[in-house]
Amino acid sequence: MGWSLEAIQLSEDAARILQNEARLTEVMDPLAGSYYVESLTDQVETAAWAEFDKIQSMGGVVKAIESGYLQREVARSAYDRQKRLEEGQDLIIGVNCYTGESELEVQTTRLVAHPYDPDRRENAEKVQIERLKEVKRGRDSKRWQSCLRS
Repeated sequence: MGWSLEAIQLSEDAARILQNEARLTEVMDPLAGSYYVESLTDQVETAAWAEFDKIQSMGGVVKAIESGYLQREVARSAYDRQKRLEEGQDLIIGVNCYTGESELEVQTTRLVAHPYDPDRRENAEKVQIERLKEVKRGRDSKRWQSCLRS
């Protein structure tokens, strides 16, 4: 009996995600001629280019990091997202909507280890640092300096 209830819950959640998070209910026919998808794509593209131009005007990504701009923007974005969730402006099924007592806690099995496992990340960092050291040891310093100047 538990499986069928979980299956129903998953099915309902999938429909809710499509209706709410993908905003498919905001227009009559969201994919008609893909105008709706194109308008969303245009919005994202416009915002992305504006951010790119802003970072370029600062002198590039390195300057934006050194000035703390990127870190502030990530923090601001996370804060704004959380605020929108708490105010119900953005909906995430099972987080800030459809969270009634009748909702089941559905557990899924993970077939692949989480990509951000702390041990794997630390090991990857060590491997990358070793590779960088190897590259630095093996490169032609005069040619490298020459390339930097040109």
